[in-house]
Amino acid sequence: MKTIVTCHHCHSRFKALTDHVPAHGRPAPCPLCGEKIILWKPDDYYPEHFSNEVAVFLLHCKQRIPAADAKTELAHLDALETWLKGHHKTLANATTHDIENFLEEIRLGRSQREADENQTTFAHFYDVLIQKRWITLHPLGHLANTVATPAPAAAIHPSTPHTRLRWGRLVVILLVVDLLASGVIWVLAPPWSPFGAAPTLLQSGGDEKNPPAKIESAREAMVPSSRIDPVREAARLQEAELDRWAQEVVQRAHYIRAADRAIQEIRQEKEKQRSTQEVLKPTQQTVAPKETKRCLSGNCRDGTGRFRFDNGDEYQGNWRGGQRHGTGVYTYINGEKYSGSWRQDRMEGQGSYTYLDGSRYEGEWHANQRHGKGTLIQANGDKYVGEWRHDKRFGQGTRHLMFADHLAKQRQAAELEEQRALAEQEQVRQEAEKRQAIEQAILQGKSGCIEGNCQNGQGVYLYPSGDTYSGGWVNGNRQGEGTYQFSSGDRYSGEWQNNQKHGQGSYIFASGQRYDGEWRFNKKHGVGTITHTNGLRLRGQWENGVPIDQ
Repeated sequence: MKTIVTCHHCHSRFKALTDHVPAHGRPAPCPLCGEKIILWKPDDYYPEHFSNEVAVFLLHCKQRIPAADAKTELAHLDALETWLKGHHKTLANATTHDIENFLEEIRLGRSQREADENQTTFAHFYDVLIQKRWITLHPLGHLANTVATPAPAAAIHPSTPHTRLRWGRLVVILLVVDLLASGVIWVLAPPWSPFGAAPTLLQSGGDEKNPPAKIESAREAMVPSSRIDPVREAARLQEAELDRWAQEVVQRAHYIRAADRAIQEIRQEKEKQRSTQEVLKPTQQTVAPKETKRCLSGNCRDGTGRFRFDNGDEYQGNWRGGQRHGTGVYTYINGEKYSGSWRQDRMEGQGSYTYLDGSRYEGEWHANQRHGKGTLIQANGDKYVGEWRHDKRFGQGTRHLMFADHLAKQRQAAELEEQRALAEQEQVRQEAEKRQAIEQAILQGKSGCIEGNCQNGQGVYLYPSGDTYSGGWVNGNRQGEGTYQFSSGDRYSGEWQNNQKHGQGSYIFASGQRYDGEWRFNKKHGVGTITHTNGLRLRGQWENGVPIDQ
C-alpha cells in the first residue's frame, strides 16, 4: 500500500510504501534531500483504531509535529478518555469542570509538570476540534489564546544543529523582507496603482468577524506574485490538503454513523418480527379440538401419549408441540409397523420397519425414507447390508442368501469332519506300525532304542522285559511327555521326570480300571480320580501313594 508523504525539510511530495509501518509511523530518509522524515499509515487507519474526535485530531497533526510528540499527545488523550469513560462522559461532551478535576488528580498524584503538559495537549486538542467544527464549545476556552499551536516538525525538530541555525536565519530574513516590502508598497504606491484598491477590498470584502484573515488576504493581494515565498506557499498548500483530508475523514465518520444507525434499526425490526412470530407460534401449532378427542391416553401435545388417526393408524410415543418427536411406535391399519426415532412428525434417525410380507428394515431414516446405513432382512432369511439413499439401495452393499449360507455351513462342517477322520486314521496307522515294529523287535530278541533319539529328543525304547517307552528323553532319562507300555498290559501316559512318573498322568490297568490325576516320584500324590470297570468314579486326594480320608 502507498500513501502521499510530504518532507518536512524540502517540502517535496512523493508516494511511499507503508506495508510494514508500526502503530504511529517510522523514520525513513527523504529520497530528495536525504533527511529523515516520518511515514504515516493511510488515513483509514485512524477512524478504525481511535474514536472520531481523536482521529480528527491525529489527521490534523499529521506531518505537522514529530511522531514522538504525536505519541505523547495521544497518550495524554487516551488517559483522559479512559477517565471520562469511568464518569460516563466522552471527549466530545466533557466540561471544564471534568477536565480540571482530571488535571487536579494528575497534579496531586504525579507532578505539576505532567499536569501542565496534559493541559497543553487538551487545549491544542479542543482547538483543533473547534477549528474542524466538530464541537462548538471549548471546555478550556480560557487557554485557547495562551497555548501556542505546535510548529511544523522541520522548525521544531531539525535533524542537526547546523540545520536548526540555517532554518532559523531563513525564517528571520523572510519575515524582515516581507515587512519591508509591505511598508514600501503601502507608502509609495500611487492612487492609480493596482495596489491602491487594497483599502477598498479591506473595507468591503472578507469576514468582518475575522480581521486577521482580511489582513492576510489583502497582504497577499498587494504582494506581487513574483515575490511570494515558495516555502510558505508550499506550506499553505500542504495545510489546505491536510484540511481536505480531515474533512473527508469527518464525512466518512458521519456516513459510518448513519450506516450503523440504519443497521441497528434493521436489527431491531427483525428482532421485533421474530418476537411476534414466537408469540404467534403456539397459537398456530395448537391441536384442533377434533384431534384432541382422538388422543386415547396420555399427553398428545407435549409428553407421552397414544393417538389414533382418522384412517385408523395409531401412534404410541413422545410428542412435542403437537407433533411426533422423540421415540415412538407407529402401527398402520394394514399391519405394518415402525418403531424408532421421530423428529417433527417424520421418521428421522434410527428405526425398524416391519413390512406386510414379513421382511424388516433396521437402520437409519431421513424424512420418512430409508437413508444411511441399514439392513433389509427378507422373510426367507436373505439379508442385504449396505448404504441407502432416498429409500433405495446406494453404492456397494453385501447380500447374504439364507439357503446359500446354510449350504456353505454344511459343506464346511463336512470338510472338518473329513479332516478329523483322516487325522484319526493316520494316528491309528502310526500306532499300528509302531506296535508291529516293537513286536518284530521282541521276536528277534532285540532291545534298546529302536526308533528316534533316545538320548535327547523323541524316541522309542524296548526293554529286555518286553516293556516299551515312547516319548521324550533328556540325557538318556525319560523326561517330559511319554507313554510306558508294560508287558503285563498296564499303561501309563503322562509326564515324566528322571525316569519317574511325576506330574499329571493317567494309569490304565489291564483290567480296565484307571487313575487320572497327579503323581510325585512314581506315587499318587495330590488330587486324582479312580474310575472302576463298572463306571463308578471316585475322586479323592493322595499323599505319597496313600489315600487321605476326608
